[in-house]
Amino acid sequence: MAVLWKLGVSALFLAVLIGRRLRLGWVMLLGSFFLGFLFHLSLPGILGSMWAGLRSWETINLLLILALVMLLESFLEEKEVMRRMVERARAAFRDPRLALASLPAFIGLLPSAGGAVFSCPMVEQVGAAFGLTRERKAYINYWYRHLFEYWLPLYQAVVLAAGILSVPTGSLIRYMLPFTLFACAVGAAVAFRGLRLMELTAVDAPGEQKLEAWGLFLREAWPILLIIVLVLVFNLNVALSIAAVLVLLMVLYRYPLRRLPQLFKTLVKNDIMAGVAAIMAFRGVLLATGAVEAMPGIFAALGLPPLLAVLGIPFCAGLLMGSSVGYIGVSFPLIQGLLTLGGAVNLRWAALAYAAGQAGFMISPLHLCFPLSVDYFHASMGRVWAWVAASEAAVMALGLALYAW
Repeated sequence: MAVLWKLGVSALFLAVLIGRRLRLGWVMLLGSFFLGFLFHLSLPGILGSMWAGLRSWETINLLLILALVMLLESFLEEKEVMRRMVERARAAFRDPRLALASLPAFIGLLPSAGGAVFSCPMVEQVGAAFGLTRERKAYINYWYRHLFEYWLPLYQAVVLAAGILSVPTGSLIRYMLPFTLFACAVGAAVAFRGLRLMELTAVDAPGEQKLEAWGLFLREAWPILLIIVLVLVFNLNVALSIAAVLVLLMVLYRYPLRRLPQLFKTLVKNDIMAGVAAIMAFRGVLLATGAVEAMPGIFAALGLPPLLAVLGIPFCAGLLMGSSVGYIGVSFPLIQGLLTLGGAVNLRWAALAYAAGQAGFMISPLHLCFPLSVDYFHASMGRVWAWVAASEAAVMALGLALYAW
């Protein structure tokens, strides 16, 4: 039982540091030393464990993916591909419901801190024609902005989760896909309830115009779609998929080589890579303590269902951190032992754990996209938060019905 209270104290230590608004990298770095000393590891032992975590293939592959994602996002922004993609989506989706949901969703195809603010004016423009309340527009913008965060390999948390569990990213993604479908259904029930059918009638247009609109949309969206196909269908490494698409884009756009140094400056504009490296170093220390292997036996001795920890720990981490990378990095190493009962990773429970962390993340007051959406539409924060919380409860209920066996 000593392992349990030591992990609890370590989690509390991390929570205190997070509460003091320290950067994620510093939180995990200090947490590594605190955890190591708590388990009576020597200083050389702690440093060696951190180095083992950093030099592992999972860490190298993960950092490579993150760097390529940042470069791709910067390139698409520079060439205004995302802006044109959203404009094409408005023309392609004739049903106003689909237009309202697709605009923030397509902005969410590329991860960006506070990215919900970019789709606010678009939702406002489309939603104003139907007399939607401020709260409903804020909910639509916030909820659908994070629709693909459950499985899209461009999101760092997805790749980080697969890296920590040492499973192929594509394998984990296949189990995460249903949660996007659940979120679509739940979001539609909340966002469009009570609207008159006549207001939601699709705009009629000749078939040729509809096909042309979809063709223009696919012309802009193909880089993202190609990456998804390469990962899901051909099971290609995520880094290789992104690199191939990025090189292809540079050739097609005749990107001048002299612009490459400017593009690579993207990698030093924020500390996300340092934070992820610190997470993997923390994972190395945690593995060295033996706590991961001991978790299943501890829960069995206490008579507590392991699924309770699989859901509760990521949820609390998401709520406290307001960061998808953060809740994965903090919680998944702690529950890794519970996800590997019998020697193989239980991908059903891994998907539930990810979704539980996402639920905490979505209702966290530290999640930047939430206040940005609410403030833009001058909506009632309490009412929008209640809708989001109820929606997450519904998504988790559907997920449990599918995977809790």
